[in-house]
Amino acid sequence: YETTPMQEINKQIQLFESKYIRYPILFFFGMGNGVLVKFLLANPQRKKIVVIEPNPEILYIVFHLLDFSLEKLLEYFHFVSNPL
Repeated sequence: YETTPMQEINKQIQLFESKYIRYPILFFFGMGNGVLVKFLLANPQRKKIVVIEPNPEILYIVFHLLDFSLEKLLEYFHFVSNPL
C-alpha cells in the first residue's frame, strides 16, 4: 500500500475542512472505520450526518471500538441499514 489508513483519514479530514466545512448535512455510503464520522460530528455547524451502511456488523464493530458518548449521537447521526 502507498499510504496507511490514518494518512487516508487525514486526507479526508483536510478535504472536508476545506470544501465542506459549512455543509449542515452530509450523506455517506458506508461507515468505514468510524474515525472520519467521529471527527465530523465534532463540528458544531453540522446538523445531521446520514450514513447508509448495508452491513449492520460494521456498525456494531465501530460502535464498540470508538466512544461516541461525547457526541450528541442521537440528535445528529442517522444510520440506515439493510439487515439480511
